[in-house]
Amino acid sequence: MVLTSLPQANESKLLKEGATAYFEKSLLTIDKGPVPFVEAVEKLLARPARANAAVAGE
Repeated sequence: MVLTSLPQANESKLLKEGATAYFEKSLLTIDKGPVPFVEAVEKLLARPARANAAVAGE
């Protein structure tokens, strides 16, 4: 998973180069706290093992 300040326009490039997920740091705002990030991690971890392996290129 990539936690980045790069804009979402870079998401497909990062995923193509091996990232399993993309998360833009600007989504971590004071009013929302870590909730969006935690949800993104939970979504990533909930993927079936086969999907994770395919994304990782195994």
